[in-house]
Amino acid sequence: MTSSLDNYYSTNYSKCNLSESFLASWKGVAYPTDIIQIFSLPLQILAFFIILAKSPVQMKSMKWPLFYNHLFCSIFDLILCTFSTIYLILPMLGVFTVGVFSWLGIPIIVELILITCSLLSLALSYIYLFENRSRSVSQNRFKMSKKSSRIKYYSLILLSYTTIFIFLTIIPTDQETAILQALQAYPCPTQEFFTFPILILNSDSTTSMFIIAIFMPIFICHSVGHSVFHVSCTIYYLYIAPSDLISLETQKKQKTFLRNVILQFSIPSIFILFSIGIIFTSRFYSQEMMNLGVDVAGLHGIGESIAVLFVHPPYRRATGQLIFRWKDPQSSIRVSAAQGNSSAFTI
Repeated sequence: MTSSLDNYYSTNYSKCNLSESFLASWKGVAYPTDIIQIFSLPLQILAFFIILAKSPVQMKSMKWPLFYNHLFCSIFDLILCTFSTIYLILPMLGVFTVGVFSWLGIPIIVELILITCSLLSLALSYIYLFENRSRSVSQNRFKMSKKSSRIKYYSLILLSYTTIFIFLTIIPTDQETAILQALQAYPCPTQEFFTFPILILNSDSTTSMFIIAIFMPIFICHSVGHSVFHVSCTIYYLYIAPSDLISLETQKKQKTFLRNVILQFSIPSIFILFSIGIIFTSRFYSQEMMNLGVDVAGLHGIGESIAVLFVHPPYRRATGQLIFRWKDPQSSIRVSAAQGNSSAFTI
């Protein structure tokens, strides 16, 4: 600590009534997320195997969108839970990390960029997943059949996402002054504020909350809006105005895939929404609630992997046969039919 911070720590900070709870400390985000990742990683690897090796012919068009979505979800979870676990002090937008990268000496700003890029990739993979479903409906007038159109579309989305990096322009260059200003706005942070190499993204609490209140809803609405549009088109052309040229069997399969994809998206999203709710519904700021929000967000990986493995019937059967040794009734029927044909041929 510098002399100014030493003076503040020995005088003003000693008067603070601080929480000594495990959850408020850096261990409250580091240890739970590490444990979560221990359970999440085998499920993620299993989901990769099931998608690549067990996707049936009728899911051919879904195989790679599901793979890319699971890939970017896994990258985000791995970064959040293992490599760049964040400890965020929200009122002053102060942040440091307690993951593997921090012990390797990688700058915090680089880690924040990695976390942001992984989050944007995750959001884009969900848009791609729903856009692919929408494109599979042949009568959809809004589908992008041409590859060039899809490249332009996703390029524009990526370009719009880059505006989130505006936070780089508000980071104070004089961090010592920024830290002292931040302490004026929030005088009693946890002791980690003084013992870890914290980065103040913005020392003005009013500006910080304004940025969060503006950019977070815009980002969420922008990402969700694209997905809602593609889902709405799919629902309209499957349920409201179905084509007479498409067989009922094909329409039934498309409806099933759509419901499964929506459910697959909904299950892990619950953890993210619950995490945001924990952080922003508290009447007063609490570091325990902030850290708990990060821990709950870390459960996204388990929820997403379980959704992939058990939402889609072919993947559910393959997972059951691999782990629980379930018997495939369809396989038994095929074997019985084959035996019957063999007996008839012998006769």
